[in-house]
Amino acid sequence: MSSQTVEPGEITWELSTAAWKFVREQPPTFQEHYADIKEAFKVVVCEYINSAGRCDQKALGFSPMGGTADGGELLKVRRPVPGAGKSGGLRVYVAVCCSVKRVLVVDAVMRRDA
Repeated sequence: MSSQTVEPGEITWELSTAAWKFVREQPPTFQEHYADIKEAFKVVVCEYINSAGRCDQKALGFSPMGGTADGGELLKVRRPVPGAGKSGGLRVYVAVCCSVKRVLVVDAVMRRDA
């Protein structure tokens, strides 16, 4: 993406089958707040893209994991979840293709401290 600020509405957001399965399998409390969680996640991803200037930089909560076939980047995004502990929380794997403003949520995992 260019040096201009990117807003969530400018990006095509997609969820893979695995990501939809993750969402459907979460407890009712997650389901009740899913719309808020989703919108907050979009804002955080855009803030990362805007601050990094490109999609391959390590940043707080973002870890590049490699490239994609279409020239994008695969990122692991860590998001805290209340009650999940210090190293627990939500891990979301996204493929970000900055050149076409597309984000595919590949999968997600909920981790809890023991």
